[in-house]
Amino acid sequence: MASRIYMSQSKHVATHPIVDDDPIVARTLAEQLEVLGFKSATASDAETGDRSLRSGSLNLVLLDLSLPDRSGLDLLRRWQDELVQAPTIMISGTATIPDAVEALKRGAVDFLVKPIDMRLLEVVVNRTLSSQRLRKENL
Repeated sequence: MASRIYMSQSKHVATHPIVDDDPIVARTLAEQLEVLGFKSATASDAETGDRSLRSGSLNLVLLDLSLPDRSGLDLLRRWQDELVQAPTIMISGTATIPDAVEALKRGAVDFLVKPIDMRLLEVVVNRTLSSQRLRKENL
């Protein structure tokens, strides 16, 4: 399956990559971020998601645990090893408690289980961006 990049229009400069192999989930999350005023790009596999992360200004990543070419946890580990600074919210439809714990140990800021409650997504995204903004202000 070829990866597609969907760019939503927004007033914000930073892009929020959504890495999920389910196009319906990815599109729904992108649309919800757009409603909240954010620009996003979707990727259906880890390689495309990794390129998206490295290609521009971003404030957070939504990353699926299960991807066709690599585990989301593997990708998160790689970013941690390479000191990539991108707050990551892990998402999964098949999560276990050990998966969630491992993701948080690897630097994920939160772990959401599908189907994702869009009100909860809004709270988590706003909290993550507020925390990131405060960290930048205090540097």
